[in-house]
Amino acid sequence: MYRITEEQFLEVVAQENQLKDIYIDLNKVRKQGFADLDLGWYDRIIYLGEEDLTPIFTFTNSNGITEMERHTASIPYRNILHKGLSELGLNKIEIISYLNDSYYSIK
Repeated sequence: MYRITEEQFLEVVAQENQLKDIYIDLNKVRKQGFADLDLGWYDRIIYLGEEDLTPIFTFTNSNGITEMERHTASIPYRNILHKGLSELGLNKIEIISYLNDSYYSIK
């Protein structure tokens, strides 16, 4: 979990949906608990509560993983994951196994 501004959160959601920019009424999401928007792949914004009076939001696909196709991370993203897992102490074999097993198994 990272503390970022609302603008930064919206930028991340936009980037992950390959959009230039977006507007999401996070106050509305907060009141409803979640909102399904016409954004792209990551179209569900979820309010998870607060920590130190700071609201916590995340985003995902509204169809759930049982309805999505099988996806793997891109090579650049896998490299970032590899670096992070290495910093956690996993060896190369453990990292490769984790990355090969960690994509969605979906119908």
